[in-house]
Amino acid sequence: MRSVSYNRGTKRGEADESGKDLILQGILSVAVIMDCRSGKIRNPCIVLGLSAGCFIRIVLEQVPWHTVMANVSVPILLFYLLFCMHVLGAGDIKLFCVVGAFWSIQDLCTCILISFMAGGVISFSKLLIQRELFQSLQSVYFYLQTSVKTKTLSKYPGRDKRGHQIHFSVAIFIGFLLTMGGKYGGIIYSFIRP
Repeated sequence: MRSVSYNRGTKRGEADESGKDLILQGILSVAVIMDCRSGKIRNPCIVLGLSAGCFIRIVLEQVPWHTVMANVSVPILLFYLLFCMHVLGAGDIKLFCVVGAFWSIQDLCTCILISFMAGGVISFSKLLIQRELFQSLQSVYFYLQTSVKTKTLSKYPGRDKRGHQIHFSVAIFIGFLLTMGGKYGGIIYSFIRP
């Protein structure tokens, strides 16, 4: 059996990388549509994404399986507390796991960082538009104060109120696009420079 080698520095490697990113973009797009329509990201979308990412990375790119599994588990380890506080939904965490199945740990961490910045901008803008910034900051203060006094993590107040939530999958998609732009910026620059 002939092995397929993955070399990112060649044109073939760049084509493989962009094809992989296009598949991930399609999966994330479907997840955003699901989230915006129903408020949930369905498991079949997650399973398809995890399966495709693991197949591409382990079988086609021959990345060690333990490396891919470590990438997939990073979001679960990072965001377990946020999930317990009902700040971040399970679907959003699983969506980060899908990104981890497709990308390296560096690209995943960049995507996570940019996604949280995008989520912050979206949330801040929404609070300003709804004129609830001060009320929200007060709520965070009282929540943290209560958590410290009782030494327990409870459900974040106001999480279930209509209009107080954002579709974090949109922030993840923005993080994906900006991370992908950073990955391909050098390639685009090499085509346009004299």
